[in-house]
Amino acid sequence: MRIVGAKLYPLDYPFVGGGYATSYGARTHLNNVLVALEAEDGTVGYGEISRITGASPRPTDPDQVAQAEGAIRTLLNVPLAAPRDVASLLSGGDSRNLTCSLETALLDLQAKTAGVPLSVLFGGMRRDSVPCYYSIGQAAPDEIAVRLTEAAEEGYRILQVKIGGDPATDTARVAAALDAAPDDAIVLPDANGGLSPSDAAALIARFDDPRLYWEEPCKTYEENRLLSERTGARLLLDQCMAGLDRYLDVCREGFAAAVGLKATILGSPVRARIARDLCVEHGIRLKVDDSWGADIGTALALHLALGVPDPLLLSGVDMRLYFERRCDPAGPSFAAAELQAGQGMGLGISPDSEALGPPIVEIR
Repeated sequence: MRIVGAKLYPLDYPFVGGGYATSYGARTHLNNVLVALEAEDGTVGYGEISRITGASPRPTDPDQVAQAEGAIRTLLNVPLAAPRDVASLLSGGDSRNLTCSLETALLDLQAKTAGVPLSVLFGGMRRDSVPCYYSIGQAAPDEIAVRLTEAAEEGYRILQVKIGGDPATDTARVAAALDAAPDDAIVLPDANGGLSPSDAAALIARFDDPRLYWEEPCKTYEENRLLSERTGARLLLDQCMAGLDRYLDVCREGFAAAVGLKATILGSPVRARIARDLCVEHGIRLKVDDSWGADIGTALALHLALGVPDPLLLSGVDMRLYFERRCDPAGPSFAAAELQAGQGMGLGISPDSEALGPPIVEIR
């Protein structure tokens, strides 16, 4: 397979409600980049360049766009036997979000050429749909109570609330989330690594509720492991799972109640599939999503989540619901807090040219 051309499109999507706040800070727009790689037979594969974390550069920044353009030019007319060939063509700096997007586009092409959904290349489907979590940012406790009550009424049973600020306010946020959550729900207070070990331990000590999974309280893997030993709390590890070595560690050490799986953090959908299968083999629950992607990020996470059996899938996510725009008016269907497997080949995403607008880069 040879790539003969590419286009880059900005995904400047406003957040629903005007913004979303985490311990990284507040964001009002997505600022991602859609990658469209064209193969010599005219087939197009899609990827999405997202931020690696909420604090990393915007993919639409000029230097980031230039890096993407340069990387894609190295792929032109080079025989690519497999998506992992991308990594050998890129070097220097932290390019995980870029390699992830290019691998995604190549996998999309590969699956379309084979006439199968991407989930088949990931080892097949173990389910027909994926339960999704509902997330609210660092809002006031009253707003958290209202929004999560509404989400529960819509069928959500995994409810995430962002924390990582003033200890008293965080306590009130978690209490409001628990008050809103049904008895059969799971509540995820997510600090995005924004708590010190001592603050995290003090916050955890204020609650004794079996519905709680504390998501990424501290920044590093080691801090979270020590926090688990100190408190006995159920932890869900997320951004600190930045390599396959960490998934091997967590499978061997067995202290985490669940782990997040984000292809962008790993820099590779192929690595994400390996990490997924390691966790399934060791009976570790998975929350499968990605780093604030839109249509493509949602579809990639869906195809990975479809390969997780019950009861090991904690949740997936439909990230499209958090933005006021979409690039594909169809795509995977969502109803009653469940994301359904799409009917199309590859990712199952067909961007609308009018919704995309003109490309910011066109490569031939």
